[in-house]
Amino acid sequence: MKTLAHIILFLTYTTLFAQNSDAEYLGFSLRIPNPVDAPTVLSKTDTEVLLAHPNPAVQAILDSYTITSFEKLTQKPTRNAILQEVYTLYCKDIQLMNDLQTNFPNLFHSFEAYYMGPTLSITTEFEKKPIKPTSFPVMQHWYSYFNELLENNSFTPNDYGLRTAQTELDLINAQKAWSFTTGNRDVILGVTDEPFDTSHDDLKGTIFAYNGYTTTVKSHGTAVANVMAGHSNNGIRLASIGSDCFLYGVRLGSSIGISHLVEAGAKVINGSWGKGAPSAITQYDIIRMVIEEYTFPLDNSLGTSFVFAGGNGIDNGTTKRTDKLYPAAYEHVISVASVQHNPAIAPPDSHYCLDQSKKYDQITHTHNYDIDIAAPGYYMPLSFENTIYMMDNGTSFAAPLVSGTLGLMLSVNYSLTPIERETILKLSSANIYHVTDAPNPNHNNYFPENEPYLDMLGAGRLDAGKAVEMAYQMAQEQDTLVISGRDFYRDWFFEIKNAPYAITIENQTFRDSIRAEFTARNFISLEKDVLLEPTGEGYIEFKIDPNIPIAQNGPPEGTNTFPVEPIPTSPSPSLITITPNYLFDTEIVVDVDAHYVNNQYYFEIYDFSTNEIRYQKQLVDAQTTIDVSSFEPSLYYFKIQKGWHYIFQRVFEKTEDASSEIIELMTIFPNPFSNTLNISIDTSLIGSRFYLLHILEGRNVVNNVTLTNENTSIDTSTFPSGTYTVSLYQAANSDLIVSKQLYKN
Repeated sequence: MKTLAHIILFLTYTTLFAQNSDAEYLGFSLRIPNPVDAPTVLSKTDTEVLLAHPNPAVQAILDSYTITSFEKLTQKPTRNAILQEVYTLYCKDIQLMNDLQTNFPNLFHSFEAYYMGPTLSITTEFEKKPIKPTSFPVMQHWYSYFNELLENNSFTPNDYGLRTAQTELDLINAQKAWSFTTGNRDVILGVTDEPFDTSHDDLKGTIFAYNGYTTTVKSHGTAVANVMAGHSNNGIRLASIGSDCFLYGVRLGSSIGISHLVEAGAKVINGSWGKGAPSAITQYDIIRMVIEEYTFPLDNSLGTSFVFAGGNGIDNGTTKRTDKLYPAAYEHVISVASVQHNPAIAPPDSHYCLDQSKKYDQITHTHNYDIDIAAPGYYMPLSFENTIYMMDNGTSFAAPLVSGTLGLMLSVNYSLTPIERETILKLSSANIYHVTDAPNPNHNNYFPENEPYLDMLGAGRLDAGKAVEMAYQMAQEQDTLVISGRDFYRDWFFEIKNAPYAITIENQTFRDSIRAEFTARNFISLEKDVLLEPTGEGYIEFKIDPNIPIAQNGPPEGTNTFPVEPIPTSPSPSLITITPNYLFDTEIVVDVDAHYVNNQYYFEIYDFSTNEIRYQKQLVDAQTTIDVSSFEPSLYYFKIQKGWHYIFQRVFEKTEDASSEIIELMTIFPNPFSNTLNISIDTSLIGSRFYLLHILEGRNVVNNVTLTNENTSIDTSTFPSGTYTVSLYQAANSDLIVSKQLYKN
């Protein structure tokens, strides 16, 4: 378990765990033990708050500074009496705090100050370039830019991999998670960060910014919110893990902001910032108190989970990559480290990164024994504002993957306590360590890259699919929660008590200092390969309680009452559009974003029936009209590319009858599949070559098979589970015809 000290320090500098920023603001928290000594608000505008105080000398100090906000931390009862004495005051001049403390030390006790200016960064200029197809070596098989004609399965949003391969979501099993839920608007996820662009197309209508805490320029907060719960399936930009949950945003580093989130109903709060110096354990002391208070609320209501980024290595005021960072290392915080996700750059689940000279371990993020779980955090595809896409490194972007997953878990089971949520995250996590001597041989795993980080990346890597499945199983009237496949031995406490009908444990080890309490309504079954060997303070406790009530499948309807714009019912204009869509006659019009208007990108039309390129032109204008009156009725493959890298691919049809139906080139069923996969193709594609790629492992399980019939069945019983890309290529010239994604149970 994490340990902490109860010491007070006065000054805090906050660091974002990602790219540099120029935004600045300053505030501090005051403890005012006697309420009669607290200033009162005389008037308030958007830019200034005027305060009154009974002591003329105090009043003179307050009048000497521009104060923008003054609030009591909470109006509700708290277990910790000190929190009733805390106020937050925002002012851009730190001297105000010094004046109050120096002249009136008995009236004002400063606990924390928070400043956000130019931030430390592990990101190189090379890595900060906007995403382009040549920015990093993504395998061509992963591109899935097709529209409804090339319809993906129901677990895949239409913006999943639209701009670039989202292998971070592949790795955490996002599609399986989405098969249970894509979120619930009444599940409120708090995010404390830089200002948020509430007009961003992926955030519009799904985020509320406290006190107008917004921006219209590139923002770390916007990127974090988009990773956590930006809109998905809207045909633009990037998909998000917790897309249909609701976001509430407040400024970073503020204890009163976190308190606002809790009182507004946030059951998960994400913080992608912190500090890591030897004295850092005390620098967020009020925030530590708030976390302790609201993880286990005084009124016994459902508590809040706090997720913080573990840090970016030797930046953030640390001298070693193993140094602790706070608030991440506090007790009752889910601290998140980072791992790789793109096999084209480095092995998935490995905890290191490449620098410009292609050397490993140059910018390895924080790893220590207070980390609880790892998630993808290197070379992450991000949207900071509507027209900017970047790759960036940082646990800033690993943490919101965990927070968004918690939102999905609460969407299917709203009865989970914070301890149960963390328990599920750890029980369901993927083993990413190099372990060859586990007591149960089935738990041996082989990640030699992570051998130096044994036990310092938490329980393992986030598996959102498995975590949401476990939460769902617990909420069903008659279902079995399955716990399997791992070896746990550290000083962790696991608790499962809310509503599981039955629990089955198999291929599982609990040993050494682990503590576990599992309760079910009907039965708990220990199956094959179970090892229970707690020692010292460790223990395992199983209980049957038939009176446990059935869990809430989701939050009460109407929980979310924030005054925000409605969620857009139609997607914003695409960066690349072709008119008319699918069926065309004499001309087509191509509209592209200005980013692609240069001599590096070109547009091409390929005729499937003749195997020839009918049109090719560099993109030098935002709008191009193409005369296609001489084209014969056929299927045509449209693409925009730079070198060998495609950024846009669609199949259109030239027809003499505008009412004719679109041809489905390839149908694959069932999806998800298990033992058999069936492929049906249009007769025009007989003779094409078929590939089946396991995305996570980066290898073809079916390689270069010629399809000689319209219908083909493949025995997939021995294939590993996970997400696959199915691709069909022309036999004559190796051009890609169609690609789809699907999932194997």
